[in-house]
Amino acid sequence: MRRRVLLCLALILVSACNGDKIGQPIATPTSNTKQISDAVHTAGNPDFFFLPPMVPNPSGGTNWDAGAFNPSLAPTVEICATATAGAACASSPLSYPASLRAADEQYAYNWKVPTDAQVYYRITVKVGSKPLGWADVQAGTAAEVKHMGTGEFIPLVDGRTLPIKFRIERYALCAIPSVGGCTSASADIATTPLTVSTGTPTSDQIGISDVKGVFIPAQGGPDAMPETVTLAACDDLSPVIHRQTIGDCVRVTLDPARTLSTHATVFICSVGIDAAGLPNVDPEQIRMYRSDADGVAVLQPANACKPHSPGGVATANPSLREMFASLAHGEFKRAANEAVALVSPKALYAAMFIDLGGGGETCCFSDFQFGVPSVLIYGPSLFKRSIADPRQNEQTLAEAAGMTVTVWDATTWQTKTAADFARFSAIVFGDPDCIYSTTHLNAARANKTEWSSVIRGPVVVIGTDPVFHQPGHPEALTLMSNAIKFAASVPATTGLSASLSCYYDTESSGATAVDWLDGVAAFSVRSRSGLGESAHILNGLHPVMNLLDDAGLSGWGFSVHEALPTLDSYPTGFEALVTINNFYPTEGQPANLPYIIARGSKP
Repeated sequence: MRRRVLLCLALILVSACNGDKIGQPIATPTSNTKQISDAVHTAGNPDFFFLPPMVPNPSGGTNWDAGAFNPSLAPTVEICATATAGAACASSPLSYPASLRAADEQYAYNWKVPTDAQVYYRITVKVGSKPLGWADVQAGTAAEVKHMGTGEFIPLVDGRTLPIKFRIERYALCAIPSVGGCTSASADIATTPLTVSTGTPTSDQIGISDVKGVFIPAQGGPDAMPETVTLAACDDLSPVIHRQTIGDCVRVTLDPARTLSTHATVFICSVGIDAAGLPNVDPEQIRMYRSDADGVAVLQPANACKPHSPGGVATANPSLREMFASLAHGEFKRAANEAVALVSPKALYAAMFIDLGGGGETCCFSDFQFGVPSVLIYGPSLFKRSIADPRQNEQTLAEAAGMTVTVWDATTWQTKTAADFARFSAIVFGDPDCIYSTTHLNAARANKTEWSSVIRGPVVVIGTDPVFHQPGHPEALTLMSNAIKFAASVPATTGLSASLSCYYDTESSGATAVDWLDGVAAFSVRSRSGLGESAHILNGLHPVMNLLDDAGLSGWGFSVHEALPTLDSYPTGFEALVTINNFYPTEGQPANLPYIIARGSKP
C-alpha cells in the first residue's frame, strides 16, 4: 500500500524568550491550521532550519549563516499525535535523540511513520526544554511527502521513513535568537565534564586571557544526566550588589534542573586586567557575586584561569594576592592569568534550579560578576587634606581598606536619584574637622528622600569628631575605619556611616532632632555640656569596636560633642555601643549616655 505524509505550512509567530522566560515552551496554537515554524517559515527561530527532504534547501535564505552551525548540542525530536493539524497533542509526546552529522552541519532523526492512515502528527525539535521549531504532518497512504506550498511529492525512505533533518546555529538559544551574545553546549554530565565558555584561552604563561564561562565536572551515578548550558552577557550588577563591579557580567542558565553532587565553577579570567585600573584595591576585597531570584551571594575564590585548559579551570588555592603582586610589578598579562573564578556550595541558579544541597526551585537565572566595596562620601563633610595638614579623612581610610571611593559635592549630590545612591556599598558623612553648624548639610537635607531610601544595610552614628582628634589619639582613626567597613560589609545593601562632628555641641535645648538623618532613623541628641571624658564600651564584640577599648576612646579633650538624651533613647533596631559619663545628670537621667549607636541590616 502506498502511504503519504502531508507537510503542512502556514503562518505562525514564534515568541522569542527573554530573561526569566528562558526555557518556556512556545505556546501550542489552538487553531486547526496546518503549520511549520523555523527560520524560513512564518517568523520562526531565525537560527533554526528544517532541511530537505522536509523543505526545500534553505541555505540561500537571509537568516542562513554558513559558519554558524553549533555541533555541541543534544537536540531531541518530539512527536505526538493530534486530532487535526495544528491542534494540541492528544497524548504525551515521544522523545527521540537526534544524531549529529558534523560533516553535513546538521542533526537528524529517521522517523518511522506509523501505519495508521490519515493521522495527524506534530514534530517538535527541542534543546532541553526549549522548542526551536515544529512541523505538522499528516500520515496518508502514499509513500511520499507532499509539500503543501508547491504541491510537490517527496518519496519516503523505504516507503515509511521520514528523515527529519535540521540545522541549529550558534545563537538559537539566546534570549533573542540570532542577535548573539550567547554560547550553548550540551552533555551527559553524569560521565562527561562540561565547559561552556567564550574568549581565547592563553597559550603561554603570560598570555592575556579573556575567557569567561562555567565548568561542570562529571557528576557520576548510574543514570544519564543530560544538560544544556547557555552562557550569555548580563546587565552590570552594581545596582544589585551595591559594589563597584570589575569586568564582565556573566549569565549562566541550565536546562533541566537537577542537584549537583560536585561543585560547578564560574570563571571570568579578564578580572586581572580590569582590576589594574583600580588603585589601592585590596585583593581580599575583590569577590565574585551571584545574583538570582533568592538574592545575592558572595562566592569563595578558587584558581580557575591557569593556561592550557578550557577557561583555565583548576582546583587550587586562591590566587588574588599573586594576581595583585603581578599588577604591582606591571606584569598585567601574568595578572590576567592569575585571576580567579569561584566555587560555591550552592553552585548555580539558572533558568531552572540546581543546588549542591538541594533547595527550592527558582524562577529565573543566575548572574555573576566580580565586585569590590564602593563608598560614596558627601563632599561637604569631607576634611580637606593639604601638605600643611595631611591628617587622614574618610576617603583615605576607605581607600586604605581596599574600597573604591567616590566623592560628590553638594551640587552633584542634589541631582542624584535613589538608583544612583544604590550603586554604593556605603554612604559616608564624615567629620569635616569639628564644624559647629549644619548648614553645609543642606544639600543632604534637600534630597534625603532619595539617598536615605536606599539605606538598608548596616548603620553607625558617631557623636564626636574623630578627624579632629586623631593627632595623639590613633584610636580615632581606628573608629573611623571600623565604621566605614561595618557600613559597607553586607552585599546587596547600602549602609551608612555618619559622624555628627560638632554639629550639635552648642545647642541650648535639651534635645535636638537630627533632621538630616530622620529618613534613616528618627532620634535626637543633646549638647556636650556636662559630659565627661570617660567612655565605656557596652559591646566590645561589635565590628565597630574592633581593636578599641575604653581607655583609647577616653580622654580626648572633649571626647564627645553630642549624645543621646537618655540611655535607651536610640531608635528602634539600634543598640548603644559606647557611652560617655554625664557629670550633671538631671533627675531621672543616667550617669552615662550613649554617643555611638549602630544597627545591622534591615530585612
